[in-house]
Amino acid sequence: MSKKLFTIHFLAVLLLVACNVSKEKSDLRQASKWQFQSYHCAFGCDQLLDDVLRPRIGQILDFKNPRSGFDLFAECNGVLGLNESASENSEVLRQLNNTVPPGQQFTPDNSGLLQANLRTAQGICRAADGVSSNFWVVSLTEDEMMIYFEGASFLRFKLLDSN
Repeated sequence: MSKKLFTIHFLAVLLLVACNVSKEKSDLRQASKWQFQSYHCAFGCDQLLDDVLRPRIGQILDFKNPRSGFDLFAECNGVLGLNESASENSEVLRQLNNTVPPGQQFTPDNSGLLQANLRTAQGICRAADGVSSNFWVVSLTEDEMMIYFEGASFLRFKLLDSN
């Protein structure tokens, strides 16, 4: 996927999420360090995506310092946070399906979103120049988050530090 196409795709996803984000708060919105555990692609990963993601397994995403460690959200020149909401599985799948061609459809099985009700979140960057959207958490539990990423892929992180 070209960088321009990815940017358009990513912005479309963020717009869909931003329209569905509530202002609910929980302890996880303050979570700080997450370890990148694994990834999977709903429709098969291409080699370029594998080449980008595989070496990052085990790296730490530090919400207080996103420019260190796991660097795929390093454009945030501030701190990361989560604006959580609750969503039904069918609604998350509908939003995901709006990001892919009609011949490719997300299901609970190929997305890994098996629960009927999900905690989701909009990943945001708080910096001196304002607040911006960064990523879409399609599943958030007490110790794990799954982020929708490029190429219909899902990144799985484990919580290491909640302070």
